[in-house]
Amino acid sequence: MNDERRLSPIYPEDKMKLETLQITNFRGIHSMNIPFHSKMNVLVGVNGAGKSTVLDALAILLSRFVTLIRNGRNSGKDIAAADISAGREFSALRLQLSEKNQLYAWGVMKSLVKSRKNDPRIDAIFQRSGNEEFQSIRALTASLRESVEETSELCSIPVVIYYQTNRIALNFPRFVHTDRDFSLMSVYSDALSCRADYRVLLEWFRERESIENREFRRLVLEAQESTHPGTDEETSETRKIVEEYRDKKLQTLRNAWRAFMPDLSWFTIRENPLRLEARKNGVPFRIDQLSDGEKSLLALVGDIARRLAIANPTMANPLEGKGIILVDEIDLHFHPRRQRTLIPQLQEVFPNCQFIVATHSPQILGHVHAESIFMLVENEEGVVELRRPEESYGMTTNEILEDIMDVPSRDPDEEGKLLRLFELIERKKLAEAKALIEEIRNYRRSEPKLLAADARIQSIESRMEKKAEE
Repeated sequence: MNDERRLSPIYPEDKMKLETLQITNFRGIHSMNIPFHSKMNVLVGVNGAGKSTVLDALAILLSRFVTLIRNGRNSGKDIAAADISAGREFSALRLQLSEKNQLYAWGVMKSLVKSRKNDPRIDAIFQRSGNEEFQSIRALTASLRESVEETSELCSIPVVIYYQTNRIALNFPRFVHTDRDFSLMSVYSDALSCRADYRVLLEWFRERESIENREFRRLVLEAQESTHPGTDEETSETRKIVEEYRDKKLQTLRNAWRAFMPDLSWFTIRENPLRLEARKNGVPFRIDQLSDGEKSLLALVGDIARRLAIANPTMANPLEGKGIILVDEIDLHFHPRRQRTLIPQLQEVFPNCQFIVATHSPQILGHVHAESIFMLVENEEGVVELRRPEESYGMTTNEILEDIMDVPSRDPDEEGKLLRLFELIERKKLAEAKALIEEIRNYRRSEPKLLAADARIQSIESRMEKKAEE
């Protein structure tokens, strides 16, 4: 059962973005409304709290949007019977999306009972009212398809991508296909079960670099024919072509990579064996020799940039194209230092894409503002609730662990020893306290609380000495 409509034009922004997601009886989430931030949304919670559930719900709903754009059919992923919350009869999902100055909404449901017609519970979820203007999401997707047909694919379409936890294929292929479709609509190929695959990336890179090389040779020949051979004029024109000509789509990918890894440059395909090379700090370097974290970053950023380049063939900077990008466990494979900068860089390099990501990383949360963080927490009754932190940006890792992730920043045994240490000091059992300090220093030399303990002991000993002298 689907419920689709268009609501009043209350959003003036041109950027396409998700507004709200309503979840009812879907896996471990019984009832939840999520009001999305227009740019960055970070889901945080323990394993099993529902981060992947939210992303999978979005993927189900967005699959209808994608198939309607591709072929005009209202098909796509469905809620499976196994996805219905235990002990419930039905599951329902509803999504609101804004585009230009219109707000669209549509939903899907699955019932274990054959007929749910005029069920008040379903009516409440989908807000049925005889006074509302019903218009299908087809109105939006049909206009996009019409633009594609009328312009012979010389128009922009939004990218929609879901990178799951198995998203990265780090192995480099020995060979690639040469007949893969890279037309405008190919941006939706495997978009909601996406693997940032180096095979597809290399195939596209190889095709674009071949086009770039052919166009380069053509421009050089034209320059030579239009100038006098051997003159300064010919040399100047040729040099200008060498310095300035780049394939725009391929340059989009290069620019994205350089933004995240500025020490890499001059990306190119080499044959026999097939490989992607770059210069790292000026030295030739094979990309397959990078660390898993670096390869993961290049694969993720490269796949987003490639799809944006295809989806925006006439834009001066395709990285400014529109899109909705879902990423599960975005911190996967990345060093903590990289995790700190990842979210700000994604927003800077892809400014008109809306991200909904899941993470376990306190390093990521410390560089995200509180209005972009959604905490999925299981309450005392075992019900998953949505909570929002009061602050996050600039907080230390320990503060985030304790205040946002509800995780003790110290090992419980270590915390117990520190508590006992200060109890010994207060009871003036200083010899035992000093012995415990040495024990803790054997594995925790930089513990700040040991300095405080030392100072407290010295203060007590000083007072005791003065008292003895009196």
